[in-house]
Parts: sequence; C-alpha cells; structure tokens
Amino acid sequence: MRIIHIIPSAFNYFDDLKTFLFDIVDLQNNYGVEANAITLQYASLDVKKDKKALEQKRFEAKTKRELPKYDFKGVKSIGEAIEDFDKYDIVHMHLPFFGAGKLILNWKKEHPNTPFVVTYYYDFKAPDFFSLIIKYYNYYYTSKILNIADLVSCIDPDKFEKSFAFKSLKNKNKLFILESEEFTKFENLTNSDFDVKLSSKKLHIEVAKQMVSSYLMLLNK
Repeated sequence: MRIIHIIPSAFNYFDDLKTFLFDIVDLQNNYGVEANAITLQYASLDVKKDKKALEQKRFEAKTKRELPKYDFKGVKSIGEAIEDFDKYDIVHMHLPFFGAGKLILNWKKEHPNTPFVVTYYYDFKAPDFFSLIIKYYNYYYTSKILNIADLVSCIDPDKFEKSFAFKSLKNKNKLFILESEEFTKFENLTNSDFDVKLSSKKLHIEVAKQMVSSYLMLLNK
C-alpha cells in the first residue's frame, strides 16, 4: 500500500504539524505501508529546511532501525507533485494548509476513484497579517476539500466538534476518529498548547497505527 502525505508548510506557521507528521510518516513505514511526504512550498528555504531536517535524522541514527524510512519529496510546484498522485493507492492531505486548494480539488474531481483522505487538526489562528490571509484561504477551501474527501479524520474529537471543519462537513458518516488515550492526559491544556500534545511519542505511535487502519477500511469498502 503506497501513501503520499501532503503536509502543510508556510514559513514557520505549521512547524508543530510538520514535525509531528514527518514522524507519523516514518512510523507508518514500520506497519507495512510505503509512505512518502511532500510539503506545499512557498520559498526555496522551506524545501532546504525540510530536507536538512531529514538529513539530520539520518545522521543522528545510531542503528539501522532508527534510520528514517520515508522519502521526502519536497517540491516547489504542487503541480509537479499532483502528476505523481496516480502512483499512490491513497492521497492523504493534512489541514490546515495554505496553497494549491484549487489544484487539489480539480485533481480529485478528475480522479474520483483514487481514495482521498483528509485529517483536520485545528482552526488556524491569525496572529499577523500574512497568517490572516492563510486563515481566510483555509475558510474558503476547507469546506470544499472536506466534502470531496472520501474519509475525514481527526485526533481530538472535542476540538473537532467545535471547529469550522465540523460545521462545514456535510456527511458526518465519513468521519473517522483517530482515538487516543494519550489525549486525556492533556485535557486541561489550552488550544495554544496543542504542540505539547503533538510532542508525545506514544501519541505518534497510536495515530500512525490508526491512520493505517483507516486506509485499510477505505480500500476494503
């Protein structure tokens, strides 16, 4: 089973998710999945930073088991990446994001039989002008992407039920909860501490396994 993950990247706005998701992609390769990753890039420095992070993980690995097993396919053009989507069994997009919403929507309309999974993590906050643009970009495209997806998942159901995504999702039957006991440890944290939740290694393992379960469920329909 081949999976391509579309991971959000816009300067430093999604660094918490990127760190979490690159680890998830790596873990999935331990569970019989060939998982790779691309990020939506906005500057050449983004590509260099993500590639350098992967190289650093390879350098720091003390055993073969610790070596990262995924391939980071960082690209400057999402159009180049979309051309390769037909090489994968499932395309998995992670939200919030910035960029390529229209291209991805058009791809899914042209490839209705390729399973498209979306995982939603949180409503994007806007601390400055550029992030305000990202916020409204998300509002415009999020509902369209959620409703064209074959399966929508989340790792924090309480947060999801209060989110813009929950209100936007018309068919709640395609919601898959990536349940984790690990989140109960963080129930008193504020929304701004979401990156603390994502730092839990046990959470990474649980989410990686459950994502694989969601892929199998989707492919066996």
